[in-house]
Amino acid sequence: MPWGLAPEDLSILGTSPVDTLFDPCPPQKPSPTWQDLLNLSPGSHAVSEASMSNNGSRNSLHFLDKFTSNTGLVMSFDCGTHEQREQVAASIEQEILSQVPQATASGFNILPDFGSVVPSSSILDDAVDDSACVSPDMPDNEDARTWLNCVEEMVFIDDDFNSELSYSHSGSMSNQKRKIQALQAAYIVCLYQNWEGTDASKRRIRRYRFATLVSTARDIGIATARHQNYSEKGRPEFEWREFAAREELIRVFTWIFLLDTAFVIFNNLPPRMVIKEMRMHMAMPETCFQATTADQCHQQIQYSLPVQSLYWKFSFRGAFESLCRDDLSLEVRHMVSSLGPLVLFALASAIHSQIFQFRSAVGSFQLLAPISNALSNWRDIWQTFSLTSCRGVLPFITIEDINIQPEHLWRRMGFYRYAPEYWLLANLMADRLAVLGTSQPESELELLDEDT
Repeated sequence: MPWGLAPEDLSILGTSPVDTLFDPCPPQKPSPTWQDLLNLSPGSHAVSEASMSNNGSRNSLHFLDKFTSNTGLVMSFDCGTHEQREQVAASIEQEILSQVPQATASGFNILPDFGSVVPSSSILDDAVDDSACVSPDMPDNEDARTWLNCVEEMVFIDDDFNSELSYSHSGSMSNQKRKIQALQAAYIVCLYQNWEGTDASKRRIRRYRFATLVSTARDIGIATARHQNYSEKGRPEFEWREFAAREELIRVFTWIFLLDTAFVIFNNLPPRMVIKEMRMHMAMPETCFQATTADQCHQQIQYSLPVQSLYWKFSFRGAFESLCRDDLSLEVRHMVSSLGPLVLFALASAIHSQIFQFRSAVGSFQLLAPISNALSNWRDIWQTFSLTSCRGVLPFITIEDINIQPEHLWRRMGFYRYAPEYWLLANLMADRLAVLGTSQPESELELLDEDT
C-alpha cells in the first residue's frame, strides 16, 4: 500500500486499549460489496488477506458491512439490550413530562440537569418519537413511525429553529439554550428519518431538510461554537451552564458535519459543509463533558486542558490542516489524541470529505499528498490515544458492561469507536485513486457512455 503502510501496521487498530469496544462478534466474511473495497487495487491485496484472517477480524470492514446491510436504528446502532431498552422506556414514561431523558437510545448526549432549564417542545417531541422508534415493544415502533413526518414538520417550522440568534462573542451562550435545543431536535429528525423513515422520507431529508439544517447552522455561525479558556478561571468564575451551552453547540455542529460526511460516504452526495468553515473549537474530552457537578467539570478541564494547552488556540479546521502536513509536531499529536475518539472520528470523516473533493477535481493528482499525510498522521494519533488511554481509567463505559444502568447508557462510547474502519476505508479509497492516477494516460479523452 502507498505512504509506507505495511500490512503489519494494521495491527495497531486492534491492539488499542479500546480493544474491548470493537465488535466482539466472531470473524465473519464481509459482503461482496465490502470485499470488493478490500480488493480495490493490487496494492491492497495484503490488506485484504490480513482483514480476512481469523486473528485479524478487527482490521476488516466488519462494522461497515453490518452497518450498511441493516436498516433501522436498533439494527444499525448499539441501542442497548432488550431489557435495557425496556427500562429506558419505563423511565421515559415517568420523566418525559419534566425533562429530556439523559438515556435516549439515539446516542445524542444531553448534559446533566442544570436547574430550571425547560426543554423546548420540539426536542421533547423528538425525544419521545426517537425513543419509541427503539422501544422494545413493536406496537410502539409502529406508532412512532406514523408520527415521524408530523414531528419532522413541527421541528422545522418551530419558531426557535427559524429565529435569529441574538448572540455576540462577548455575550452569554447559555441564554440561547432554546435555539441550541431546536438545532439538536432538527439534527435528530434528520438522523432517525434517514434510518427509520420511508424511502420518500429519506430522500426528503437528504435533499431538503438536511440542507436547511446546514443553512441554519451557518446562520448561527460555525465560528460562534468556541469555548472560553476556562483554565484561566478560578472555580468561582467558572460558569458551568455557560460551558454546557457552548459544548453542546460544538457537539451538535460536529454531529451535523458527521451526518454530512455520512451522506458523502454512503450516498455519494457532495459535501454541504467544507473544512474551511469549521473554525470552531473541537469537542472537549468526555471526562469534561460527562462531569456531573460544576466542581468536577472545572477540575477535569484544569487537568485535561491546562492554560498552556494548544486546544485553546486550535480550531477543527486548524487541526485538520495540521493533520495534512508532513511535519506534524508531537505536541499537536498529543493534544489531538487527548481529546478522545469523537474528535478522531470527526477527523477521519473529514478525510473522506477531502477524498470526495479530490475525486471531483480535474488534474489534481498532486493533491493526494495532503491526504496521504492526513492518513498517516491520523493512524499515529489513534495509536497515541490508544496507548495513553490504557494507562489510566477510560472516560467512558465499555459496551461489554452488561451491568450498566439505563441512566448511564448515554455515557458509553458511541459508534465512533469504529473510527479505524473509516480510516481503513479512506486508505483503501486513496490507494485506488493513486493507482488510477498512475495508470491513466494524461492525454486520454473522457468519452460519453454509449448507454447514456
